[in-house]
Amino acid sequence: MKKWVTGLIVFTMVFWGGSALSIDFNVSSGINFDWWQDTKDNKARQSYVPLSLEARYKDFSLTLLTGYAYTHKDPDTGPSRSFSHTLDSKLNLSYEIIEKLPIDILMGLDFNLPTGKTDLKLKEVDLLMDPYLVSISHFGEGFNINPTLSLAKEWGKWTLGMSGGYLWRGEYDFGTVWETTDPLGRTSAIKIKDYLPGDIFSLTGEVRYEWSPNFRARLFGNYFWYEKSKWKESYKSAYGYSELHRRSLKEGELWLLGMGINYRQKKWDCDLTLKGIFREKNEYDYREQWYYISGLGWYAYLVDTPSLVKEMKNSHGDEWVGDLAIKYFFDDKTTLKSYFQALFITKNGYPSFSPHYQGRREKYSLGLGLNRILIPNLEAEVDLKGFVMHDGERRYPLNYFFPNRTVSERHYKGFSGGLMVTSRF
Repeated sequence: MKKWVTGLIVFTMVFWGGSALSIDFNVSSGINFDWWQDTKDNKARQSYVPLSLEARYKDFSLTLLTGYAYTHKDPDTGPSRSFSHTLDSKLNLSYEIIEKLPIDILMGLDFNLPTGKTDLKLKEVDLLMDPYLVSISHFGEGFNINPTLSLAKEWGKWTLGMSGGYLWRGEYDFGTVWETTDPLGRTSAIKIKDYLPGDIFSLTGEVRYEWSPNFRARLFGNYFWYEKSKWKESYKSAYGYSELHRRSLKEGELWLLGMGINYRQKKWDCDLTLKGIFREKNEYDYREQWYYISGLGWYAYLVDTPSLVKEMKNSHGDEWVGDLAIKYFFDDKTTLKSYFQALFITKNGYPSFSPHYQGRREKYSLGLGLNRILIPNLEAEVDLKGFVMHDGERRYPLNYFFPNRTVSERHYKGFSGGLMVTSRF
């Protein structure tokens, strides 16, 4: 894989046909730290070192993103777990045509290079955490290719932009999701193999209007369509018995609608964005069967179906997000940033006894940052953010053999801190 990346970079430089002196380079690196704790006495922390290398020649650019992460978790029961690993690398190629045609054009070709970790052990799977809690929520995936095309046009005070892309996602082994050992030391386990996440088609549109040189407004939207995902679920018993089930899932289409306003003065800048995210029903290769036991209440279990079936209720709640960002410009070299976000996700459409039930979620984040140009072509940025979050009770259909896992209602608190340094030459 390293040889392939090196070869592609060299080929791109030769294709550009420029000398090294005419190429602009940016190198960024630093460190980020996340920490959180919930009211059930679960705690976790994560640190990672990102690395970004960018080369630009005229209208071409090439960017390589990679990094290294350390994740540690102290659960309320059981031993602590930790894991150090490289991250997948992102290789992005782009070519822009600006102010040469009636419309501006940006063409991109992005790759996910599987330099991270897949085929996880159970203790590593247990370290996969909610992306609302930590920055790195998965350790690796397959080889992906994502071509994109973006178009933009200005008419006086109006600007219209549209983009589309198609993400081909490659196959990989996810890893062990359940394991137990009997008193004699014999192990039974469930493993997810040959996981092929479905491809994703996306469309984005945005309209901007400049009311004045200091005030702008925009409307934007996104659409995502997901192809069916497939995988093999293998169960091996400590007593010689085994099963292999082929599973599949098609995620519902996603719609994002939002609006934003920006007001700028000589010494400060304010940006307010509101957006809603709405997901359609998923399709599963099983359905829920509900039944009532007198004196005990309603229960649910999963029944296989010969083909994909749209779920009875929507397993996704509607998501609403508000962001407020304010910048204060001390001088040409120093910028102070503040940030506030409010997030609310409604409970989904399933009753509380269902394996698909997800309670409501609320999260509030507040952050401060400072950007400083240290010397010409060298700048640094420091960020610090804290949050509180409430989660209602959640249930998950873990897998074919053990379909119910319940996470009780809880509150979270946490913070993140980061330092990034960028050099240009």
